Amino acid sequence: MPNQNQIDFQELIQKYIELRKNTWTKSVAETPWWAIWRKTSSVLPMTKFLIETLDQLIQYFAQYSEMAGVDKKALVMVAIGELYDYLSAQCFPLWLKAVSPMLKSVILSQVISPSIDWIVAKYKESQWNITGSSSEVEIKPLF
Repeated sequence: MPNQNQIDFQELIQKYIELRKNTWTKSVAETPWWAIWRKTSSVLPMTKFLIETLDQLIQYFAQYSEMAGVDKKALVMVAIGELYDYLSAQCFPLWLKAVSPMLKSVILSQVISPSIDWIVAKYKESQWNITGSSSEVEIKPLF
């Protein structure tokens, strides 16, 4: 099992963000040039994609019991924030793009942050146990 000090989490997160961006781009169907009204994707798929990403990141960082929870949460928040910026530029209609930075702040502080706390509490209460005992946990790659 690699030591957390041997892993550059910032670099890992940046690579993961790029992977998720590519996943999103591949999942969005090509829009014909004449269908200009369909150039923005629905916000619902964006929301689902962000929640799936949140779940993947929480499960990944749960493997590092020696890492402080606040550090794990900060890395997850950075990743979700960067993906939000990328996805909102593609998904939001023009009128909503103007308030996207304010929405990002609200979404991260009022939705994502409490969601992380809630999900982690569920894992710790073993209602959604994903790790088992620390002696049998194997570090799984993020991607």
